Amino acid sequence: MKAMPYRALVDSLRETLDFYCWKGIVVCRKWPKAPGRRRNPLVMWRAGRFRYLNCESTDWLGDVRGPYEELALDTAFAWRDWAVSLFVNGSKHIREWQE
Repeated sequence: MKAMPYRALVDSLRETLDFYCWKGIVVCRKWPKAPGRRRNPLVMWRAGRFRYLNCESTDWLGDVRGPYEELALDTAFAWRDWAVSLFVNGSKHIREWQE
C-alpha cells in the first residue's frame, strides 16, 4: 500500500483488518485478538493506561494538546501517538521515532 485507505473503508473493515503507519509505511494486518489465556500483568497495566489516555485525550484543549502536535510535525505520527507512547512508555522510544 502506498497510502492509508479512506476512513470509511478503514471503519467498514473494523474487527476484520487493522490499518496503521509504522515508520512511514502503511501496514494492514489481521485484526488483533486477545489470547485465550491470562496476560502478563505489565501488559495489562499498559493496556489500562492506553485505554485511559485514549478516552481522556479526546477532550484536551489546545494548550495541553499543542506540545504533542509540535512533536508530531514532520513525523509519520499523529499527536495522539506521541501522547500515548509517552504516557505508557515514558520517553523510552522518542529517539527511535525521531530518526
